[in-house]
Amino acid sequence: FIDVITDEYFRKALWNTVLFFIASAPETTFLALIVAFMVNNLHLKGKSFFRTVMFLPNITTPIAVGILFTYIFDWNYGVFNIILKSLGLIHENINFFGEPNLTWFNISIMVIWRWFGYHMVILLAALQTIDNQLYEAATVDGANMFHSFWHITLPLVKPTIVFLLITSIIGGLNLFDEPMIIYGPGGGPSFSAATLALYMYNNVFVNNNWGYGSAISFVIFLIVLFCSLTFYRFAGKSNQE
Repeated sequence: FIDVITDEYFRKALWNTVLFFIASAPETTFLALIVAFMVNNLHLKGKSFFRTVMFLPNITTPIAVGILFTYIFDWNYGVFNIILKSLGLIHENINFFGEPNLTWFNISIMVIWRWFGYHMVILLAALQTIDNQLYEAATVDGANMFHSFWHITLPLVKPTIVFLLITSIIGGLNLFDEPMIIYGPGGGPSFSAATLALYMYNNVFVNNNWGYGSAISFVIFLIVLFCSLTFYRFAGKSNQE
């Protein structure tokens, strides 16, 4: 445990994990809430189609997701580079997987794309429990869509948002699939893709250092427990106010 605390690679993996979480979890929940609010519109046609299409990435295997984004961010023939060039934003292709400063962007986009549909479905279920008479009364009082969203929707789905953020903390601190598929167990360029879970895996299954890997996994558990309880208590006080 002393080695874990003093290990610079562990601190780097912890920082990467926090960075990936900040760059993906809040954005995923916010975008999912906006889209769920729009899809929940009674007058929208093809709602079932939109729900299905947006949820598909969540049931796609991580290997397929990794292959897909490998082609999207490819240095020579990637779709993203082609789009940026066609818009005149870049003159030379960007090596997304070779630049340490872009690792957070690559992984965050993958995480958001994969988990957006799950968040949307959960929030959509919460929205459907809200009595439509509340919106009708607000409309009679002159409230527009923004006012209804801010003063009715947001307060009533707040417990669901708290649930999603807590599960995002747990999932974010155990992020493994995306960096492993794209960058492998080595942690990518300059160790920029290494997360806590990937670093633990590397120590146990690559270096056969089972004791140190077990210590890392226990520290991950303590961090997850502390963050989840802290956020839950903070959110609980906010709900009481």
